[in-house]
Amino acid sequence: MHAFWLPLRQAVAERERARRLSPKVGRNEPCPCGSGKKFKKCCGASSERH
Repeated sequence: MHAFWLPLRQAVAERERARRLSPKVGRNEPCPCGSGKKFKKCCGASSERH
């Protein structure tokens, strides 16, 4: 029984260890690409706009 659930427990443990490397960018903050636009109008825009 222990061996059956071991892969699932390891996957959950790895997912919990995953952390964001840089802080999350807010929609109304300047875009990190350096364009000067707000994130929502630049890199955060839907693909239909491009």
